[in-house]
Amino acid sequence: MFIGVMSLGTLVWGIFCFALGLRTISLLPLGYLGFTLINFLLFLSGRGFAFIRFLQVFLSLTFPYILQWLLGGYMVSGMVSLWSLLTLIALTTFYEARQSILWLPLFLICMAGGMYLDHNYQQPIHKILEDTLIHRTLLVANASLVGSMLFLISRYFISLNRQHVKMNEMLEEQKGELLQKHEEILAYNEEINQQNEEILAINDELGLQKEEMAKKNKEIALKNEAMQTINAALDQQKMELRKKTHNVRSSINYAKRIQNAILPRLDWIQEHLPESFVFFKPRDIVSGDFYWFSVVHLEEEVEITTSFRPPPPPEKIVITAIDCTGHGVPGAFMSMVGNQLLYEIVNTNHITSPEVILSELHHKIRITLSQEETGNNDGMDMAICVIDKNERTLEFAGAKNPLVYIQDNELFEIKGDTAPIGGKKRSKGKKSQPRTYEKHVIPLDQPTWFYMFTDGFQDQFGGKNGRKFMKKRFKELLLKIHQRPSSVQRNMLSQTIGGWMGNDPQIDDMLVMGFKIDDSILPEY
Repeated sequence: MFIGVMSLGTLVWGIFCFALGLRTISLLPLGYLGFTLINFLLFLSGRGFAFIRFLQVFLSLTFPYILQWLLGGYMVSGMVSLWSLLTLIALTTFYEARQSILWLPLFLICMAGGMYLDHNYQQPIHKILEDTLIHRTLLVANASLVGSMLFLISRYFISLNRQHVKMNEMLEEQKGELLQKHEEILAYNEEINQQNEEILAINDELGLQKEEMAKKNKEIALKNEAMQTINAALDQQKMELRKKTHNVRSSINYAKRIQNAILPRLDWIQEHLPESFVFFKPRDIVSGDFYWFSVVHLEEEVEITTSFRPPPPPEKIVITAIDCTGHGVPGAFMSMVGNQLLYEIVNTNHITSPEVILSELHHKIRITLSQEETGNNDGMDMAICVIDKNERTLEFAGAKNPLVYIQDNELFEIKGDTAPIGGKKRSKGKKSQPRTYEKHVIPLDQPTWFYMFTDGFQDQFGGKNGRKFMKKRFKELLLKIHQRPSSVQRNMLSQTIGGWMGNDPQIDDMLVMGFKIDDSILPEY
């Protein structure tokens, strides 16, 4: 009944607003009508009635005041807020007395709020609604409809009350008849009981033994039944747990296949950097660490020469090792975002300067994760190298992560900038300033091994005293193995960290990348 009454009223107001040309405002009553019909279908299905009832009552109380304000106020709309009285009456049937009285403050707040908005933030009034006759007509229509509805509802409940009175009278008559029959049954039972007592007196001796056996059998049966119930519940829980665990593992394993698919293939990297390796050891099935590789062909005109060997096409190799916030599934999501943004920056926008790549990536991460609005602090630490074969140089920029390179058995380290990619802004004021990074240029005039890595390897606990591997020990290891072939270096890193960990669990994802640059892969001067 309540839905029918409110639906009729909102339909009339929706058609009225639409006819006046107030199409935007007409969406409010028509939207309420659609929501009410959906709630009615859900009510018929018997699902979530308490929540449906709460939403219906809340919207029915507040909707008339919102529509009234949008039309221009109390007088202009003909006090459309009168419709909220129907909701207040309907509350007495939806809720018990204590619960229904709790809605009264909301009703009073809506009335006061509507008056406040009408007085201080009056909306523009449609020309047709400026006519006083229209005001009075709407007031009469609203008052008549609401009053009629209240009268019909009152009549309906009065009729129900009369039916209840008649039903109670009939029940009282039936109760008297049942009491009389009950007394007859009690008398009959007394006779039967006397007969039973005589029979029981004869069989007492045999009955005592039988009762003892029955008690014992009953206790055993109850215990067996309880054990069966417990076992069945445990079996059900085990099955559900196994099913959930299987589903979660299947989902994560599928995510691993997706993540592995986006990582560059090692044979592609070695096609351009023959002496190179990747040591990649996720802590969980999927990883927050990832690596990225691309070859960017520059669009330049090549002069025609008479030499037998034409000059190679100008290209730059971009290689980077990245540590995203977190590990496991959250870190893997960040790695997917980083991979896509790097492809857009380098391959689509053709940006090949490492410090500019970091700045652009920082900017896009903040936009993609809406960090300015949501306060999200996720980001990534990374080291990135750009190899220019024609210029015989390697350019490096780092966001917290360093670059280590070895020449003539001497190890050098270039530290990255202290600012990460993404995360909180560090500049004062309302608007964040662009984050900049420093570019370092290394001439490729002699054979050099370069290493990029995340902090998972050096932060791993283990050894005799359960301490971290530490960065100093890690650099000593790189200096020790750098003259070995790339595949041997990778195996030695794996064996070293495996022996260091022992039975200690891995605490973070691990990523170490190494590559060698010498005259064999560089063009002649």
